[in-house]
Amino acid sequence: MEVSVFEKNADVDEVRMVVEAQIQTAISLRIEPTHLDSHAGSILGLYNNSDF
Repeated sequence: MEVSVFEKNADVDEVRMVVEAQIQTAISLRIEPTHLDSHAGSILGLYNNSDF
């Protein structure tokens, strides 16, 4: 999916849930997160100014 399409159509609550689940999975695997990968800027609002 193109990032701009994602930014226009993604549900904020669903994005939050997925990001939090990924963080919790890393922690449960004893990985200490140091940063988040925004996956091509998709959660930063680089294309539609619609950040999450």
